[in-house]
Amino acid sequence: MKRLTTVCLTFLLGCLLVSPAFAQRQTIFRPAYLTGDLGLGQSRLERVEIHKDSTVLVVSLYNWNGNSDILPKPVWLTADGDSIPLKTAVVYSRVWTEDSARVLAMDEEFTFKKDDSLRLVFPPLPPQAKTFDYHGKTRWSMSHIGGIRTDNKPYASLLQPEGLPRLHGDLPEWQHRYAPAVVRGKVHGWPGNQKFYPSYFGNGNNIKQEALAETYTSDSLGNFTIVWELAYPLIFNMRVASCPIDVVLCPGDTIEIDYDLHTAAQYQYEDKNRTLEWQTKALHIRGGMSGLLGSNALVGKYFPYGWTNAMIDSVHAMSYAEFREWQWDKHLGRLEIFQTLPLSAGEKEYVRMLSENNYIGNCKLYAVICSWGAQPVDSATMAQPERQMTLTDAHAAQLTFPHTLNWAYVNTDRNMMDYLRANGLAESKVGKWLTELQHADEIVVRVKAGKAVSDTELGTLPREFLQPVREIQAKLAPSEDASQEWTPQGTPDTYLQQIVNRHRGKVVFIDFWATWCGPCKTGISEMETVKPSLEQKGVDFVYITNNSSSTKGYLEMKASHHGDHYIFTKDEWQKMQIPDYDNAIPHYLIYDREGKFVKSITGWGGLEAMVKELESALP
Repeated sequence: MKRLTTVCLTFLLGCLLVSPAFAQRQTIFRPAYLTGDLGLGQSRLERVEIHKDSTVLVVSLYNWNGNSDILPKPVWLTADGDSIPLKTAVVYSRVWTEDSARVLAMDEEFTFKKDDSLRLVFPPLPPQAKTFDYHGKTRWSMSHIGGIRTDNKPYASLLQPEGLPRLHGDLPEWQHRYAPAVVRGKVHGWPGNQKFYPSYFGNGNNIKQEALAETYTSDSLGNFTIVWELAYPLIFNMRVASCPIDVVLCPGDTIEIDYDLHTAAQYQYEDKNRTLEWQTKALHIRGGMSGLLGSNALVGKYFPYGWTNAMIDSVHAMSYAEFREWQWDKHLGRLEIFQTLPLSAGEKEYVRMLSENNYIGNCKLYAVICSWGAQPVDSATMAQPERQMTLTDAHAAQLTFPHTLNWAYVNTDRNMMDYLRANGLAESKVGKWLTELQHADEIVVRVKAGKAVSDTELGTLPREFLQPVREIQAKLAPSEDASQEWTPQGTPDTYLQQIVNRHRGKVVFIDFWATWCGPCKTGISEMETVKPSLEQKGVDFVYITNNSSSTKGYLEMKASHHGDHYIFTKDEWQKMQIPDYDNAIPHYLIYDREGKFVKSITGWGGLEAMVKELESALP
């Protein structure tokens, strides 16, 4: 009986999907919409079918290396003030077979293959609706697509095309100072019934170690302002609606952005990983180092995104030396092409450093790429001498980036210091600068942790670093205690056991967190509801972060959450030998009353599951 029911259901679904009996009034392929996404990774809205008795959204599911996803709950449309709930969700293969369709329940996790699609069936739209919106509530946030057109016409542009600015002349040296940098602008055509939230992120921490901008404002008209206090350049990644922008942001800069949402709506289905060319048709940007965006657009196609299966298979057959030579040849090939392009002297310096950065970054991916694909390289092969990665590089002397601080326009990765040391470049301009940053980081962490820092030590800091450190001290002054808090001593690999040993007789719950980590803060907040009862049963709470956390956020955390709080440098964090840690937070450790390690947990899995783990550690 069950088999018969399944066959009948599949037959009916097949009729719905392919039969002429269910004729459509209108089909809109790749419909124009203003902004948003489905909340299903990189899956895309492929078409809208407007029937007499239903409205159907067909989603092309994006699959990379065997994806699974979760259907949002709830899912609904809005049009002309009406709310239209989802009736049915069906995932199916584009290559039709009897068993290719299956009905999904709300909040159901489902797996899918490369050619699968998702069919979302809703009641009909109001007859006169010219646009409608899609809504879905995911586990972490709301997903939303706004302004899906029903007439299959494009959105009219609001601004005249302007083109990207270009850098003329030499690449200017950045000024050594501590000052706010401002990004402000307007998204033209933004739907007036919702507030605009641009996403933004800086790829490196500045001297104050603020992971987020100092101030941020936006409104329902599409206006926004972001202020970030800087002591040195920062690669500022921002997403204005559907357009990702990487802007070099320097202390004291003001960058202005105008973004035409209507123009961008015409390019929703272009290859977003290829170049910036299509994006810039909707973008007007002025000020600061924004002229480098023109260089990015011009040379972007020579930095291909991702690794194809054929490329992965090729890497599997290479030794590390062969792989590095392959990447070096690609770098030299790019430089030859760049010489033929109409680039200014400054742009050539900039794109050369981009290429060098790409070369070194790709070399570091060798072992990771060997683990990819249908047949990853086995561990015995990877253990062979010719497969071992090394930072020592015969081509290091040919690189220009170590000898100019303008490298900060390309990368502020502190980990590059290991490469410089391995190749005798620790005393280069960049090497000395990174050494100063590391020294400043150590002082900042000590200041945040309430440790004494002498005037002599502060006097060793460069002038632009000293001011933000003084500001941190001023913030901390009201909360400082006359007696210094205990901190572990010795080498970082002993820190965890030293901390645990201070809580003998108690079950120890260690929470690795950061002020910029949303799931971390969710877990901390939910644990507060059960913390008193767990403490009565014998659980001690320990919170550990590193200097990527903001000063303000760290102080608020210490003040509002009872427990032992520790802050370490990123280098100390990496050397602490945290069990099962894989560079992902939140991460949790549980130790028993004897100080023995019990379990590690990565990710916040919910309050009930965490309480169960802790109670199982209690005798």
